[in-house]
Amino acid sequence: MNVLLDYQHPMLYRTRNTRNNSNETQVVYRFRNGYGASVINTGGSLGRYQKLYELAVIRYLNRDDESWALCYETPITDDVIAGLEPEEVTAILNRIGDLPPDAQALPGAMLDVE
Repeated sequence: MNVLLDYQHPMLYRTRNTRNNSNETQVVYRFRNGYGASVINTGGSLGRYQKLYELAVIRYLNRDDESWALCYETPITDDVIAGLEPEEVTAILNRIGDLPPDAQALPGAMLDVE
């Protein structure tokens, strides 16, 4: 997952590696537009043994990095996207970062968006 930890985007606020052991890896991205992504490769994720990733678009609920929920209402997807190569994860992260500010985010979820 090191490649995913090095991901950069102008709207990226923070990247956190929340779990990392021999069986589970999760990286959570937060963009200034109120959206983010949870990228996993765990024992329960599809594609784990092929070293593929599963991505979910998330919506932040406030300024707290721990306060988010899965978001199924974006033009990117209405579900979790599984079986992704690292390059595909990067392409989807770019699309999330390019989304307009989340009009449904609770006050304070967006960070310095002009």
